[in-house]
Amino acid sequence: MAYLQANHLHRMPEALKNIIKAISLDASEPRYFSEAQLYMSYASLTPEQLSTFLAEYGEMGKDVTDIQLMRIKLNLYNGDYDTAIGLLEQLQYHIKEGATFNPHVYWVDAHLQKGRALMDRAEYAGAEQAFLRAMEFPVNLEAERDSKTGIAHYYLGLNSKLAGNEEAAKEHFKAMVEYAPASGWGAGDFPELGYFKALASLELGGDKTEAEKGFRELIAEGENRLGTVKDGRHITVSVEESHTARKFLLEHELGRKDRRVSSYYIQGLGCLGLGDRDKAREYFTKAMEIDPMSIDAKYMLESLS
Repeated sequence: MAYLQANHLHRMPEALKNIIKAISLDASEPRYFSEAQLYMSYASLTPEQLSTFLAEYGEMGKDVTDIQLMRIKLNLYNGDYDTAIGLLEQLQYHIKEGATFNPHVYWVDAHLQKGRALMDRAEYAGAEQAFLRAMEFPVNLEAERDSKTGIAHYYLGLNSKLAGNEEAAKEHFKAMVEYAPASGWGAGDFPELGYFKALASLELGGDKTEAEKGFRELIAEGENRLGTVKDGRHITVSVEESHTARKFLLEHELGRKDRRVSSYYIQGLGCLGLGDRDKAREYFTKAMEIDPMSIDAKYMLESLS
């Protein structure tokens, strides 16, 4: 019933109500938690609503990967990076055929933001260790690629600069400028790398006109992402194999939603690079209106406050 309501009848509140009822009746079925996570993602539940769900049902689904990832993301959103890192270190993630999500992205987010917080407190040695750990690949996450790790080079450079180590700063900024995104499963799509490359180039005395060109290209890329695209075939990785062939209509919608969020996020970065803080704030706010759990947009908004 919940599946039909969510995918065909567009009655998401009723679908959520029914899938949560199913969980309360049989919490041993991982698929129910996976479907609940899918519906909540589409419905753009707030952090407070997710916290309420986890408080009531999180213990029942503590061994379900989708629930573990939800808890990790909520801790990231709330700025509890050490807890998120601890949960990631305990997570036993197994890549399945059709998987589209790489949990290593959360590993990078947790360590980058922990490092930024330490750097803001002038705890440069601790910040450096956090940024370096962002580029590690723990075996339990079963990930060998994640292009978002490249951003750590920029923050290592900034941290070294603030610590007074100009030579190390130059090396890290150079590594950021020269960073080539990985390819293959898990590499991800992170156009924001262009933003950090441009910032690193400016730190090295690079041409300002070229950097501004890069920022404008980000804005153009963001605008293009608002255009129409063909649906891809998405498969929820944590359901039983007998269900993996289902074509989830909601996941197609989630793909379009993700493109809208990334569109506004990278347009915001482009505007920020060009010095238009008000316009950047507007774009980051739009991203969070679409997805209240958009962590990258949240971090940037906080940096503008």
